Amino acid sequence: MCCSRGRILAVVAFLSSPGWLLAQPSITTYKAGLSGQPYGIANGPDGAVWFAEPVAARIGRISTAGVITEFPVPGGSVPEGITTGPDGALWFTESGGNKIGRIPVTGGIFEFPLPFSGNPRAIVAGPDGALWFTVTNGGGRIGRITTAGEITGFSIPGGPAVSIAVGPDGALWFTEDSAPEKIGRITPAGKVTEFPIPKNNSSAGIGPRGIVAGPDGAMWFVESLRQKIGRVTTDGGSFFEFPVPNSFSSLGEIAAGPDGSLWFTSAAGVGRITAIGTVSVYATGNSNGVALGPDGALWFTLDNAIGRIVAEPVLTDYATPTAVCNPLGLTRGPDGAMWFAEYSGNRIGRTTAAGATNEYLLPNLDSQPAYITAGPDGALWFTEFKGNRIGRITTSGAIAEYNIATANSQPSYIVTGSDGALWFTEYAGNKIGRIDPLNGKISDYAIPTANSLPYGIAPGPDGALWFAEIAGNKIGRITTNGTITNEYAVPTKSGQPYSIAAGSDGALWFTEYSGARIGRITTAGAVTEFPLPPLSVARDPTGIVSVPDGSLWFVEYGANSLGRITTAGLIDEFPITITKAGSQPYAIGVGPDGAVWFTEFANNKVGRAGVPAGSFITSVDTAGAGSSIAQNTWIAIKGVNLVPATTPASDVIWDTAPSLASGRLPTQLAGVSVTVNGKSAYVYFYCSAATSRICSQDQINVLTPLENSLLPAQIVVSNVTSVTSPFTVTMTTIAPSFLLFGAQGYVVATHANYALLGPTSLYPGFSTPAKPGEPVVLYAVGFGLPTTPLTAGSSSQSGSLAQLPECQVGGIRAPLAFAGLISPGLYQLNLTIPVGAANGDNSIRCTYNSFTTPAGDLITVQQ
Repeated sequence: MCCSRGRILAVVAFLSSPGWLLAQPSITTYKAGLSGQPYGIANGPDGAVWFAEPVAARIGRISTAGVITEFPVPGGSVPEGITTGPDGALWFTESGGNKIGRIPVTGGIFEFPLPFSGNPRAIVAGPDGALWFTVTNGGGRIGRITTAGEITGFSIPGGPAVSIAVGPDGALWFTEDSAPEKIGRITPAGKVTEFPIPKNNSSAGIGPRGIVAGPDGAMWFVESLRQKIGRVTTDGGSFFEFPVPNSFSSLGEIAAGPDGSLWFTSAAGVGRITAIGTVSVYATGNSNGVALGPDGALWFTLDNAIGRIVAEPVLTDYATPTAVCNPLGLTRGPDGAMWFAEYSGNRIGRTTAAGATNEYLLPNLDSQPAYITAGPDGALWFTEFKGNRIGRITTSGAIAEYNIATANSQPSYIVTGSDGALWFTEYAGNKIGRIDPLNGKISDYAIPTANSLPYGIAPGPDGALWFAEIAGNKIGRITTNGTITNEYAVPTKSGQPYSIAAGSDGALWFTEYSGARIGRITTAGAVTEFPLPPLSVARDPTGIVSVPDGSLWFVEYGANSLGRITTAGLIDEFPITITKAGSQPYAIGVGPDGAVWFTEFANNKVGRAGVPAGSFITSVDTAGAGSSIAQNTWIAIKGVNLVPATTPASDVIWDTAPSLASGRLPTQLAGVSVTVNGKSAYVYFYCSAATSRICSQDQINVLTPLENSLLPAQIVVSNVTSVTSPFTVTMTTIAPSFLLFGAQGYVVATHANYALLGPTSLYPGFSTPAKPGEPVVLYAVGFGLPTTPLTAGSSSQSGSLAQLPECQVGGIRAPLAFAGLISPGLYQLNLTIPVGAANGDNSIRCTYNSFTTPAGDLITVQQ
């Protein structure tokens, strides 16, 4: 590639890091007739953003598509602060009515009068499952309200508190705007500590306002009067300040963003400060509250409007060693590098995330390699547009080629299908092709629409392949047996659908090259289009890809820009200002570093856009089983930025949770909490991919609450800096599953004397097989409720099932003597190994109320 890429580690490194630049953020404003001067704002549990309107006495909701709904507050009592509660409702302060309000996402406000005088202002969900709020009058208090409405007040020695936030240490931190101004800390037990903010040889007031936990494990706050951003360590022993430009006065609130920075509000607009103190400001007008939204954007309140800002990506690019190569398609390789096709260079290129590059010349001249994908065999597969071949290259550079029978077919896009074969489009051949990676056999299938010019292709969530027909102006679908089932017309005439990708919402998303639109098609064939904003030059969107936060990114070939669209249809654009105009970005992909990578066809470079990661769930599974869950069941939640980056490498477990001492399971561990359909789950464990030795993704293990609804379950994770969008899973009455010792599938079991049961190789010296006729003990989850009524949140659970499950070992009935709960969510099954069980590994399955444990579980038997 053209330039070596240095890592930006500090401000001074900016001068020595080649080829990088910060694009401009994307800012949108929504008014919709707002006149209530919105103030506080919060990420809601329903995938929307909620805000308080003190002047109009309303609570507002804005969807990520910009649709606003408002709910009047009874009595007009000035709502100000707002937050999502652990019960899945929104909680807000009423500074004029001296109340705390609660509104479910469906509407319907209930109020709780305070038993003491004062004006409640800021509110936050605490680490103990309650809501905590500040009271600015009446001598100064920190208030606490449970989700049942029980209110407690804690006096502050120094005076009124303003803002409040959960710290990474499991305490509540707040600002005190009364001389001498301080930062305060209160534990869930009510112990208050105060830390005076240093005056730094100045007699001027400080005006501490908003406060939030930063990504570095410290607390960050705004100094409204001194016009600075402050930082204090959680021991209170180290204060530091960063100045803000003079034009941005009257600083207000502060929130953690998805980009590892802190975002703050002021009378002039919103600003951003990095962990090393670099400040950027954006003139949006008078802004008050700010919060990270479910779409990875920052949402903020303005005078009579709601604003949204998407942090700009950090751009880097690298030139190819071959001067004129016109890089086209690119993909993430199985070796963690990015691989790309050099259309004019007749080469396959490879670059690491650090920019180290090498190239492999193709055996035949002028083959014009076009697109490339990672195959199921650990190699990379690519198309040769002019050579009329499919190529294969190993990660060590060995190349093989396979001829296509259809002459001059001009193979273009290529992807791996659900059948393990490689599927590609034949642009001039008007066919969809398939190549078997085991033997190189090629088959192709004619498209019904003549001269349709098929180009992009992608595997769909339904197991079929979906493709874009540029000239046919259609989206087609082909099954893995080669049957083209449908072609769906694109509404915009001559839209020219180009590239296509599966989205996180179960639909397919595509670019319209001439239509200047992003399209969406469901697997049932319903098409929706989203126009790109008007521009003075042609947009020509080409490549599109789904990224880990659930949004899709695309490139605009004509406009020299990157675009981002949420599954709600919100579009943001970022000019590629790092290079000369007209670099013609063409294809796009996601790298092993989570960044978006793209090719610059005319500029002979490969680019990288470091994008904000956001906080989102990627999977939810019952322990040892699939994605269906049930009440009172252990589940594992995985995702990105679910837990604080400061999580210790030893991980976090509930052993020391204060609530256990009183027989209650914790609903929160150090600021991390989970809700299932709005009810608090019980958090047992979490780990961070950034620090853990055992977790490749952030993971949280929780016990689901008592919830007998069979509606789709909405899972939401909250931590000290963000709230995820709801993740939908199937809710069943029971979801039985054995716990497993590991990936080999051996069930967690013991002999009657509690010695480990399993093959001798499982835990050498400790595990031994079962014998035919031997009674053994198995451990499982998800078998539902016992006959004994359970108390929600109790750390003690026991009781037998209403009837015994029916179990088989090696296909032979295995009688049970007992099946019941022995601790929260954990079932014990006392089973006798059948006399006829074969030596070696035997399958084991149990059925209860028509639900069966997953296939593939094993138990070892030896005579």
